[in-house]
Amino acid sequence: MKSLFTAIIIAIASAVSMPAATLLDWDLSNFQSKSDGTSAAEIFLGSSLSGAIAGLSLSDLRGFGDITYSSGGGAPEGELNVKLNSGYIEYTMTADGSNEISLTKLTTSFYRNGSGAPKDYAFQVSVDGGNFEQFGGTIAQSGTGGTYIDESVTGEVTGNEIVIRFQRASSGVGNIHMNALAAVGSVVPEPATYALIAGLLGLTSVMLRRRK
Repeated sequence: MKSLFTAIIIAIASAVSMPAATLLDWDLSNFQSKSDGTSAAEIFLGSSLSGAIAGLSLSDLRGFGDITYSSGGGAPEGELNVKLNSGYIEYTMTADGSNEISLTKLTTSFYRNGSGAPKDYAFQVSVDGGNFEQFGGTIAQSGTGGTYIDESVTGEVTGNEIVIRFQRASSGVGNIHMNALAAVGSVVPEPATYALIAGLLGLTSVMLRRRK
């Protein structure tokens, strides 16, 4: 009987979602940006460098659309040095099975290079194939570079698949230097799992009453 109770408790514990934590943290430490002004609409990092927690599958981190590498030369190792133009940086995270991702925070660290660079930036998200909508507030930077600035936005979306984009939110032609990109939240069990939990709790209650 004791082993059965233990099994029930373990099943319940494993089914309940974990509290909010870092879901992924892209490792840009060894990334080397090109410095020839060519298109950056390509893969930056493979999914193995996402630092994703168990229960999540990640796409590659890559650029899309009109995004180019800086032409200034000498891009340092460990950062994305790109001009976003009308393009964006994107990745997709998918929860295993029918579970869902509860996304509550997106973080980055970057600086705009020069007075011509856009002053405003934003994260856009698409949930389960829906339209892209801005997640959290607009990130505004008025400085002109040299020091990475930690930035974060908060919100709340839930879905099995979430596509995340980072893009400019105002005009400008200068580049940005980015050395961090991460997401915070939790993996939420599918609705059927909660039914299972309720059933297990009911079974436990019945068995406890019978033991008395």
